[in-house]
Amino acid sequence: MNMLKKNWMGLVLVLMAAIIIGLGHANKESEPEIVSVPHVNLPALNAAFPMESQGTVKDITKQIQKAKDTQAPQYHYYTTTQQTADAKAQQLAKTQKADKIIKETGAAAVEGNSDQPVIENNYYAIELERKHRVDVGAAVIDGKPYAEAKYRNRDIEYEVYYGLHNHDIGAGVSCTIAKW
Repeated sequence: MNMLKKNWMGLVLVLMAAIIIGLGHANKESEPEIVSVPHVNLPALNAAFPMESQGTVKDITKQIQKAKDTQAPQYHYYTTTQQTADAKAQQLAKTQKADKIIKETGAAAVEGNSDQPVIENNYYAIELERKHRVDVGAAVIDGKPYAEAKYRNRDIEYEVYYGLHNHDIGAGVSCTIAKW
């Protein structure tokens, strides 16, 4: 009995620490990264996102192509300095909770104004977080192995456990309380 009480106290302390750390990180808002690409195609985006997987880069390409085909860029600015347009696009993307901003820039011709260069900026806000996810794994509970399957829909996760030796079945539901 004493051992069970110690295990529960340890588990409660670990959960409390995780909640406190999670809530501390949840309040920090990070600014979306602005990535400049000369052309929105798979090779150009692979070069712009070297740390992303091939599937993520394909997803980014599809999102931008869909935005280009069905609507104008989310942010479109004519400016004389790049910093002004980048700051405004980053501010708007932050309010939309975008992960990354893809930027296409080019020179714009202005009649009667040849000495002041004008930059045309097109920005596409990209959200990389997937809404659905399926995980499989294993767990050991009281020394007994269990197979585990999870389905996640946004912030709700549904879990099913199946005992490999005793054929017990268990279930669980959890909710994300902090992200960073």
